[in-house]
Amino acid sequence: MTSSIAEMAAGGASDRDIAQQPFLTVKTVEMHLSSAYRKLDIRSRRDLASKLDAPEAGAAATGG
Repeated sequence: MTSSIAEMAAGGASDRDIAQQPFLTVKTVEMHLSSAYRKLDIRSRRDLASKLDAPEAGAAATGG
């Protein structure tokens, strides 16, 4: 789930937009993005898209 939330955020979706998915709240989105930021060693959405494009980022964002 963290991976797909990170991908939506990297694509420009706001936390509120992402939270429109079934069973997600804004707080859940924030928690998953925080986890992805920590795993990818980044601090902002601005860094997210470039990290997700890197080959090693996919495994880090999914916990693998």
